Amino acid sequence: MDKTALFNAVAKRTGIPVSDIIGDSRRSELVHARRVVAVGLRELKWAYPAIGRAMGRDHSSIVHLVQTADDATRALARECVDAMYETTFTLRYVPPTSFNDSLTWIVTNPRTGAEVMLPCELTDDLCAALASGDMEG
Repeated sequence: MDKTALFNAVAKRTGIPVSDIIGDSRRSELVHARRVVAVGLRELKWAYPAIGRAMGRDHSSIVHLVQTADDATRALARECVDAMYETTFTLRYVPPTSFNDSLTWIVTNPRTGAEVMLPCELTDDLCAALASGDMEG
């Protein structure tokens, strides 16, 4: 899983730019945002050293961030992980196999694995389905 999506989700929820989240400042609101990212990446099964590299920190700093996270921070991390998945659908094109076949797109929800096949002429419907959350199935 690409870390960028989680960093962006945390930045959006906290109002703190990604550059500040990975920066060197020790201001409490920035440390809190870093903690949310670290907890979220651990929830996504990232190893401490990998999280440290992604955040430009030693793994022991990441261990401390995760171990000192309170329930509210863990809940916010869960919300950010969920928000990340809401915006990272997979879209792939399926070419026709015969002259009579229509062009098709397959949209996949990465969290549930649910797939929806849509003919190319339904691209407006695809955008509406993604926007409405109908892809959660």
